[in-house]
Amino acid sequence: MSMGMQRPLAWAGMGVGTIGMAVLLSACGGDSGSGSSNDTDGDNNGTTASAELQGTAAIGQAIVNATLTATCQDGSGFTTSPVATDSHGKWQGKVASDQLPCLLKLSGGTPAIELTSMAFSKGTTNISPLTQAALVLATHDTEFDWTADKSQWPDQTEVDTAAQSLLNTLKSKGYAASTLTGSPFSTAFAADGTGWDAALDAIRDLVEDPASSIAGYDELMQLLADGNLNSLPDYSGGNNPNPVNPVNPPTTSGAVDKADLGNNSDPTTSEFLTLMSANSWPVAIYEVPASNPQWYGTGSLTIGGTDTNWTMELRGADGSVISSLTAQGAFTSALTAFSSTDLGVTTIYAPGHLFINKGTAITEFQNTYVEWDSGLIEGSAGGGGEVKFRNSLLAYGASVPKALSDLAGTWSATTNVYCNGPYGAPTAATNTVTITAAGQITMDGKTQLCGGTLPQTVVWGGDDDFLIPGPQASDGAYLMHIDAQDTVNVSAGTLQIRFDENMDVISFQGWIAGELLELRNPVKQ
Repeated sequence: MSMGMQRPLAWAGMGVGTIGMAVLLSACGGDSGSGSSNDTDGDNNGTTASAELQGTAAIGQAIVNATLTATCQDGSGFTTSPVATDSHGKWQGKVASDQLPCLLKLSGGTPAIELTSMAFSKGTTNISPLTQAALVLATHDTEFDWTADKSQWPDQTEVDTAAQSLLNTLKSKGYAASTLTGSPFSTAFAADGTGWDAALDAIRDLVEDPASSIAGYDELMQLLADGNLNSLPDYSGGNNPNPVNPVNPPTTSGAVDKADLGNNSDPTTSEFLTLMSANSWPVAIYEVPASNPQWYGTGSLTIGGTDTNWTMELRGADGSVISSLTAQGAFTSALTAFSSTDLGVTTIYAPGHLFINKGTAITEFQNTYVEWDSGLIEGSAGGGGEVKFRNSLLAYGASVPKALSDLAGTWSATTNVYCNGPYGAPTAATNTVTITAAGQITMDGKTQLCGGTLPQTVVWGGDDDFLIPGPQASDGAYLMHIDAQDTVNVSAGTLQIRFDENMDVISFQGWIAGELLELRNPVKQ
């Protein structure tokens, strides 16, 4: 996200090394894994050993389909090309291991952006506005003129010192959670609105706030280059990086509760399978193909079998079998227990994963994730995710939930748009969202690049409309999707409404012809 992660950007400069950014943003999705790294040994014929690099490219959401280039000590780059980011912002490539450090540059993709990072060793090297900011801190140069002369490149100690100073200030000023650790360069993270990604979200809040003393990323970079890191204002955006606990939960409608997954957060594979086999788990089948409306509603997920031949069965609301699979004979499968890692200041929880692939049809493909800390069970059936299910749903179904009908009226907010292109001067626009008690929602105003046709109307109708607890801190306490286009933990769809713990609206975000229509901190007229 963001999930809760789509915002217009204000990075106007286009100098060498200055970040140029389009304002057309895509959905934030994320995955919790990180790539592995390895070296390829040279041989006796003089083949140079290679070092594998991988990381995440993000701005508070994944940067998708971007191209990365590397410039190493002898002028060489990636051993194979192109190196590009995937749908989660993940990338990987290899360089000659004896030519590190290497300068990494990213361009293109969605959102369109130019970023810089440095890799000093094999393994994780992320690229984000925070790696850009740390390099500016280390060199006091917003134009990155030093990149042309390798003797002027900052060394690892200088970069690490700048990155630590940046992290300390982000935490003290409220842009990063107090428990955040690591480095924006070398700490693996997912573009999912948590951890380092939440800090990226908060920085984007700062530079996009019309009332901010820092008008855009260029001014932020200049502040850092001038040695004024401590002059960064305190964070005052709508989504605090530190998690909030709901104090005024909404009235539920068609709710499916979270799962009770016991007291063992780090089971063995056998213990995990035993736990999952102990119950038939209620799940909301919230998206189904038009040919099978009878599946929609509260169904069930049943796990069984053994470590070597385990089973998954998904049933629809009418009790019929949607998909029933055994791991034996599968093209690919996975049975991975959820886990926890105590880092002292915080604990990292990794989800469990159950996956069986015997083809692409609904009856041949099931994918399920299980989160111990949240009690979430979610997944899909079919190679294209034709059937989607999850628990921890506060409202779904044909009836308009009270959380939406209570918003009846017209909401408005002023935001910057870029009618002259992503690098043109911003202009202020007043956007509105009008909601009726019957669940009809009309969006009007201007999209990021002024290319969306408005007004546009959507209606709460049941299929792919739902209210859930905020998956990430940046989503607020609650998140409502109207016409969701992807899995629940991914910010995608026609309209999203984010609420705080008191069920007050944080933002409306609508997607019109690929452009974002946004109302942040809206006011009801």
